[in-house]
Amino acid sequence: MGACILGAGLVASYAAGPGLVPTLAIVCGVITLILGATVIKALQRRLQSDAYLSILPLLLPPVDEWSIGARQAAPEIARMPGHYFAPRNKIDCDFHIALRCNGFRYSVTEAEFSRDSAEHSDVTFRGTVVSAVLDRQYPGDFAALRRPERPRSVFRGTRLPDRLMLIPNGTRLGSWAYDFVSTDLPTAQARLTAMVTALEGFMALEHDDLPQIAVRHSDGYVLLPFTRSNLRLPPVPQAIDVDRHLKPLAHRLMQISAAAQAVRSI
Repeated sequence: MGACILGAGLVASYAAGPGLVPTLAIVCGVITLILGATVIKALQRRLQSDAYLSILPLLLPPVDEWSIGARQAAPEIARMPGHYFAPRNKIDCDFHIALRCNGFRYSVTEAEFSRDSAEHSDVTFRGTVVSAVLDRQYPGDFAALRRPERPRSVFRGTRLPDRLMLIPNGTRLGSWAYDFVSTDLPTAQARLTAMVTALEGFMALEHDDLPQIAVRHSDGYVLLPFTRSNLRLPPVPQAIDVDRHLKPLAHRLMQISAAAQAVRSI
């Protein structure tokens, strides 16, 4: 493909004038290198993902049932609140793991969410998404949102939908950190302690920013932000080391699985 582009560029430049041949040849050569690097990077990522998926079953905690999906998010993420919790119209995903343990179903997805338009692409989240089936269905939405540094506004895209009502935050987490919101205040107030307990479980884990939790009907979702995921193996050219890569990865997965248990009680 690169050779075809280069050849076409040389023919076109020769027809336009001999003086343009060196310049256009260089330009076409640069384009060829960029395309080649992109293809190689995509291939390396695919090989890394395949290696991860072949090793991952050995690291899973004892469960009744599990499945792994490569390069796709867990299906329930399609039901996750968007605008106020995880805005997105594109999901770039390496893998997801779906598990069932003692009747409790949950999943772990490594993903990047973005809002793409003709003008630009805005990454809204990068990290781990944990989804869980609740023991009790919630009548609407209930969420613990990272409080923005500036007041919420339409201009900044942080204004909450009218149907969401703020819950007075008298919890031990403090109003500086979270806004608790819900479409059903009485039910939210009754379950606020369970929400705080689940948050504290995930706050004890390593993260780049505060975790957020949203509940919608029978589904619970946790966002664990990471600039660089620690649920991935190193790139393909780098050798996989058991002590530096596999053991920390297994430990991290066990921590997430334990913390996910608290989400079911919200």
